[in-house]
Amino acid sequence: MPERKVQRMKKYGKKKGDREGVSKGDYGLYASLIEQTHDAIYLLYEGRFEYVNKKFSELFRITPEEAKSPEFDFFNLVAPESRQLIQERIERFFRGESINSTYEFTAIRKDGQKIEVEASVSHVPYKKGVAAQGILRDITERKRSHIRLSRINDCFLNFVSDPVENIQKLTCLFGELMGATCALYNRLERGFLVSAGHWQTPPDFTMMDKPDGHICYDVINKGGDNPIIIRNLEETLYNKTDPNVMRYGLRTYIGQAVKIGTEYVGSLCAVFREDYVPTPEDINIMGIVAAAVGVEEVRYGSALELKNREHLLAIKSRNLEELNTALKVLAKSREEDRLELEEKILLNVKKLVLPYIVKLKNTGLSTTQKTLTEILENSVKNISSSFSRNLSLKYLHFTPQEIQVANLIKEGMTSKSIAELLHISRRTIDFHRENIRTKLGMRNKKANLRTYLLSIH
Repeated sequence: MPERKVQRMKKYGKKKGDREGVSKGDYGLYASLIEQTHDAIYLLYEGRFEYVNKKFSELFRITPEEAKSPEFDFFNLVAPESRQLIQERIERFFRGESINSTYEFTAIRKDGQKIEVEASVSHVPYKKGVAAQGILRDITERKRSHIRLSRINDCFLNFVSDPVENIQKLTCLFGELMGATCALYNRLERGFLVSAGHWQTPPDFTMMDKPDGHICYDVINKGGDNPIIIRNLEETLYNKTDPNVMRYGLRTYIGQAVKIGTEYVGSLCAVFREDYVPTPEDINIMGIVAAAVGVEEVRYGSALELKNREHLLAIKSRNLEELNTALKVLAKSREEDRLELEEKILLNVKKLVLPYIVKLKNTGLSTTQKTLTEILENSVKNISSSFSRNLSLKYLHFTPQEIQVANLIKEGMTSKSIAELLHISRRTIDFHRENIRTKLGMRNKKANLRTYLLSIH
């Protein structure tokens, strides 16, 4: 380190000490506070620890004597992936460059377990040089929580339209985040306990079983928003009732009931072959994932209901198509029967009626009788023509007598002749003519009624 910087720090330290006037009593109080703090504190001089507090020993699981031993290298507490970072900071400091006093790095305990720490380092004059005074805070859980929440968020962003697949994704993520031996999401379906989501299940695991005796079934029945934690499973009744406990040597169960609205429908669980005590962060993660599974269960139920409705609609549509086909066949058959009946009627009229009318006309008849005979002949012919049928079908609102009058008008008869023939008054015939014109849309028009009637085929 440059001599000028060391001298400045020594001068600063001396003036500061003189100004504060630290006494032995003050020093004892200061030392007591350092020992009772929740952060690890150390003093590092020339690569060796001059002092470590109680929390430092607990954090790294090393005794103060081991840490202050001349043979102990402080780099032994730095994980390999962070050693270059620490070395660069040291080199920059001795080059007189400015460096941040607060930073994060990965440390390693004496037993080899890695932890994430936040360091706040300052440099103070010490002996004939400068010492690094550091405060370390374990942020492993904080960083782990951040990573977990980020992974959950990524999982949400990668959801698909199929809720069943999303439930599987959530179950797998839950198992990974918990570091479990196995993770499951079990739901009740038609009286069975079914594993709708599973992670790291053994090859011989039963995905559907009778629910009685299973821990998850009891969790569902009990409900509640708090997780169920059961340790030492081998000493509980579940070692006999739940077939998975003894078969797979499970020791710890952590489960959370999943609900839709106010009804509990399933259980999200993580199981361990070792004794495991969940952290508050574990409980929080379980609550988040269980709530997400509940949302997907609602979507699954809606999709299932929609599928059932579509199935019923398809059945009804198929039935309607079959009914429509049957009606078409029936209509075709009725039309064929109608045509056959018309042919028979027309044939009978031509063979059995018209010949006798012709013979009747050749007998000695009065003028009136001849007129009536001709009308009868024409009417019979009209039966075999389309006029009467077309008129009655097209204008169903005509009365029978209006159709009769219209037919006689078409034949060229005057109102007077029609009145005499039908034995009704001339006024009545004129009344019928007006009604016919009105119903045909010819009222107040100069068009000839007979001409219009002749145009109807």
